[in-house]
Amino acid sequence: MRRRSHLAVTFVALLTVGWSVVTTQPSGSALAADPQAELAKTRAQLADAQSAQQSLAATLERQRSDLVRLERRSEDLDVQLDLARAELAAVTAEFERVSGLLAQVREQVTAIEMQLAELHAQIAELDDQLIAVAADISLRTAALGDREALLEDHLRSAYERSQTSLLEVLLSARSLDEATTQAGYLMAVSDQDALLADEIRSIRAELETRRATLKDGRRALADARAVARDEESMLTARRDELTALEAELGTLRAAADIKRAEQEAALNASLAAEGDVEAKIAENERAAQAANELAAQLQRQAAAQEEAIAEAKRRAAAEAEARR
Repeated sequence: MRRRSHLAVTFVALLTVGWSVVTTQPSGSALAADPQAELAKTRAQLADAQSAQQSLAATLERQRSDLVRLERRSEDLDVQLDLARAELAAVTAEFERVSGLLAQVREQVTAIEMQLAELHAQIAELDDQLIAVAADISLRTAALGDREALLEDHLRSAYERSQTSLLEVLLSARSLDEATTQAGYLMAVSDQDALLADEIRSIRAELETRRATLKDGRRALADARAVARDEESMLTARRDELTALEAELGTLRAAADIKRAEQEAALNASLAAEGDVEAKIAENERAAQAANELAAQLQRQAAAQEEAIAEAKRRAAAEAEARR
C-alpha cells in the first residue's frame, strides 16, 4: 500500500512537471526578459523529472523482484498442487473403493431381505401344514378310540357268548337249520372283529406316522425359525455396515470437495497475484517511458536555453565592442 501511494505521488509529480514544461515553453520575449531564470526553472523541472525517473526505476526494480519471487512461489505452488492432486487422487480412489463396497453391501442386504422373506413364507406354510397334521391326528385319534371301543364291545360280547360251547349250541337247537345259523353267526362275528382289529392297527400305524411327521415338522420349523433369526441378525449387521459406509462416503466426498476447492483457490490466487504485479509493472513501465521522454525534452529545452543565453551574451559582447 505504501509503495502504491509513493508511486501515485511520483506519477502526479511527473504529470505536474510535464504540464509545467508544456505551459512554460520559452518564448522569445520571455527568454529576452530573464533567460537565467527560465534556465534555472527548466533545470529545476529537469531535476524533478530525473528524481521521478529514478523513483520509477526503483519501483520497477522492486516490482520485478516481486515478480521473480511470485514466480518462485508459483513454482512452489505447482509442487504443492501436484501433492494436492495426488492426495485428491488418493481420496478419489478411496471414495471409489468405498462406493464399490457400498454397492456390494446394498446387494447383500437386498439378497438377505429376499431370502428372509422367502424363509418367512416357508415357515408360515410349514406352520399351516403342521396345524393341519395336528388336527388330522386329533381326528384320527378320536376315530381310533371309537374303533377300539367298538372292538372292545365286540370282544366282550364274544367272550360272553363263548361261555356256551358250539356243541351246546348244536344240541340246544331245535333243528339243524337253527344250529347252522347259530354257528355261522358266531363265525361271522369273529371275522368282523378281525377286520376291525386290522383297521385299528392301520389307524395306529397311520397315527404313528403322522406323529413322527408332526415331530419332524416341528423340528424343521424350529430350525427354520433359528435360521430366520440368524438371517435377521446378519441383515441388521449389514444394515449397520451400510450406514457406516454411507457416512464414510459422505466424509470422503466432503474431503474431496475441500481439496478441489483448495486447489482452485490456490491456483486463482497465484494467477491473480502474478497478473496484478504484471499489470503494475506494465503501468510503471509506461510511466517510466513518459518520464524518460519528459527528461529528454527538458534536457533539450535546457540546452536550447543555454545556447540562447550564450548567443545573447555573444551579441551583447559584440554590441559593446562596436560601441567602443
